[in-house]
Amino acid sequence: MQSTIPSADVLPVPALAAAFATIPDPRGARGKRFSLVAMLNLAVAAILANHLSELAIAEWSAAHSPPILHALGFVRRVTPHQTTVQRLFRALDPVSLAHALTTCFDAAAPAPRGTQAVAMDGKAKARTAPVCPAPCRTDPRTHALLPDHGKRARPNRDRLHG
Repeated sequence: MQSTIPSADVLPVPALAAAFATIPDPRGARGKRFSLVAMLNLAVAAILANHLSELAIAEWSAAHSPPILHALGFVRRVTPHQTTVQRLFRALDPVSLAHALTTCFDAAAPAPRGTQAVAMDGKAKARTAPVCPAPCRTDPRTHALLPDHGKRARPNRDRLHG
């Protein structure tokens, strides 16, 4: 029976590894048997294969061949134990992990439909609505995004009438 596991050169790991390389390693110098990039690559691959717990991730890694593990960044045939995965997940900074994953996967995603408008005469839209990272509300008169600082901000009246 032929294996359905893709070969090591088909796995799209380099972009993900580059994104994971930007994450600071929270472990001490003595606790680095496996590289952070390899551990995070392993976690993403196992989660995509529907192995969602730390135990399932460790079991998934132990069941795979050395070429697959090498493609994920492991240099030895040894894979991390459940407690190693658990300790790493507990110590990781979630903000830097989210930033790395967002950077990696947003670059590959196409722009949302309607974000670039071009008129029939070929001219591009002059202004786009700003993205508000903080909690925002929409001004009902101008449909502009306004930051919500617990008080009602007044829209610029010059923009409304002029």
